[in-house]
Amino acid sequence: MLRTDLEWIEQRNASGWIVRDPLSESFYYLSAAEYIAAKSLDKKMNPADLAVLLRDRFSISNPMEWLRVLVIKLHRAHLAKPRLDSQINSLGELNKPTHHWLTRTLLNPFSIKIPAFRPREKMPWAKVLSGIFFTKPSVMAFLMLWLALLVLVVQSWIRDPHAMIQSIRILQAGGWFWILLTFGCMKSFHELGHFLACHYFGARCKEVGIMLLFFTPCLYCNVTDSWKLPSKWQRIAISLAGIYFELIISILAALCWLNLSTGFGKSLAGLILIACTLNTIIVNGNPLLRYDGYYVLSDLWEVPNLSSQSSTALWDYWIWFLGGRGISVGNYYTSKTHWLAAYGLLASVYRFSVSVTILWFGWFLLKPFGLGFLVITAATALGIGLAYQTKQLITWMLLEFFTAKPIRAARLLIAVGLFLGLIIGGFLLPLPDLSLQRGFFVHRQSQTLYAPENSWIRQFPRSHEEIPIGHAVVELDSPEVKLQHLELQHKIDELKFALELFRKIAANDKNLAQEILLKESQLKELESQASIVQQRDQAMQMIATQPGCFIANTSGQIMSLTSPIHRFQDSNQTTEARIGKPIQRGDILGWYVTHEDALLVEAYVPEELTQRLHVGSIAACKPDCDPDETYYAKVDSINPVATFDLPEPLRGDSWILGLQDPSGQWKPIQPLCRVTLNLDCSLSGSIRGNLATIHFHTPPRSIASRIQEYLWKNFRWNLN
Repeated sequence: MLRTDLEWIEQRNASGWIVRDPLSESFYYLSAAEYIAAKSLDKKMNPADLAVLLRDRFSISNPMEWLRVLVIKLHRAHLAKPRLDSQINSLGELNKPTHHWLTRTLLNPFSIKIPAFRPREKMPWAKVLSGIFFTKPSVMAFLMLWLALLVLVVQSWIRDPHAMIQSIRILQAGGWFWILLTFGCMKSFHELGHFLACHYFGARCKEVGIMLLFFTPCLYCNVTDSWKLPSKWQRIAISLAGIYFELIISILAALCWLNLSTGFGKSLAGLILIACTLNTIIVNGNPLLRYDGYYVLSDLWEVPNLSSQSSTALWDYWIWFLGGRGISVGNYYTSKTHWLAAYGLLASVYRFSVSVTILWFGWFLLKPFGLGFLVITAATALGIGLAYQTKQLITWMLLEFFTAKPIRAARLLIAVGLFLGLIIGGFLLPLPDLSLQRGFFVHRQSQTLYAPENSWIRQFPRSHEEIPIGHAVVELDSPEVKLQHLELQHKIDELKFALELFRKIAANDKNLAQEILLKESQLKELESQASIVQQRDQAMQMIATQPGCFIANTSGQIMSLTSPIHRFQDSNQTTEARIGKPIQRGDILGWYVTHEDALLVEAYVPEELTQRLHVGSIAACKPDCDPDETYYAKVDSINPVATFDLPEPLRGDSWILGLQDPSGQWKPIQPLCRVTLNLDCSLSGSIRGNLATIHFHTPPRSIASRIQEYLWKNFRWNLN
């Protein structure tokens, strides 16, 4: 009855046995009673005598029914030789055929494994390293150090919340190769953790190979032989070893992040820190995905092959709902089959959602670099795998009509109709269109005031101070200009004195007439130069020609006509703090705004969004300098011409995905259009130039209309 190639190991602490199928590399738990019954049936023991043994030794009230369920269980797991037993009265009770490796690859194209070699059982270096990392003091020390550094990093991010996003932008500028290389090394180190944990607890790593994880090559190791370990806590430790090793990487990344200055190294350290903390915990520690968290839950729940068990439970409940056979608790490793079915439904929906989300974001990220074919290939593979699985489900559904207790066709039609109705309704249901774009506040006719000379600030008006006509807006003082004026005035005085002397003696010496003409010419030239210098000195005092207010440039980063990138963002620096500070020629002092000058918002949006906007559309604006406030505006004008050139305030903005061109200028990965909005309220002039996030209120759209619009735009045939 039992297959002869099965591997058995006794679990003394749990009073049971584990059996491993070497063909499917699956493992199963059997209780002591199940093990004795299976071995007895394999030795052709009389079922009646075996029933008496089970009743007397294990207090089983209905041993014949219990044996029937055990036989079904062994056939389901393919532990028994393939034959139809007379006690099996339903085709649905036979195990569904296992998926071929190609089908598993198509269902999960983001994790493709290619076996390479089988490592030796004993490796001295692995024993040394595992002894260093997996002792209790080492584990506690690394965890405490990780928590301490994590607190310091979080405090750093709170002080400068845009630092990490800006770091990612630096990586986008030319570090994709290093990002992929780092990701591959990080995941290889993750697998090394599993490998060393196996050595530490005495299990064997079955094979090592190459895995394409999200199109990135890295190493992987097969640690399924950990099922031989008698303690589930040891198996859980092996499953968590990869996460533990990634936390060790995050310690090194945190040290680099805290000690390096701004640059590519700090940016890469920040990305590794995020990937090894949030990403590792959310992805690898998530039990809904078949990664480390899944195997931890399987051991904690003591349900081997949790994925197949939950899928079978979900299928059985579906058949029961359609009026077919009932749920046989004896076919499962837990009596809480409803929890298994719930897990199977949640995991299936979540994995499908994650796959679609990865494909969606992968398309937008890889398409600008000419790598969209990778996403199309993965989507095609996923579609083929889902089609094959759907074909299998339909086949099994048809077989359920020919069992001892067939399903009801009416219920099936109603259930399928409701299911299709929910899907179609979900695609056709209008949903709010969340469109967050970036822009900045600007006055329609504000006057930008620049420093005309290298000087220092002598007077700044207070914020929002009313400045009448004829009063000084800003007063500067340039020692260099004053010195030039004094030197020229001194030369003029000397030249005038010489001319006066020459004119007195010219009556007696007629040869001096020519010299007097030369001196007069030099005097006019010096007076002209002095007049120019005087004008430069007078330009240090900027006079208001109309009533208004001055908006000082109080940003921490000086804005200049000569700087390639400058940002318009207010800081806590007051205008009084700028008095007495030096300033370079061409630096922006601020903006002079009259009372009639309207405050606008310039937003740069994708081209497809402009097709859904019209003059008068409502938008909510949240300035970066005051994110708690929301200002409402109406669309004033729409420029349908898309461009890759952004205005200075948005160049290098951390929220706009883009790259740097050879000249060092930031360019968005897709062209953007300019949309101007009029604010419905009067705002403080100090908000001028601040970056803002704009939420456009566009008509709701269904998922179907969005997909149709996107496909029409990107994949339509060029009929011209």
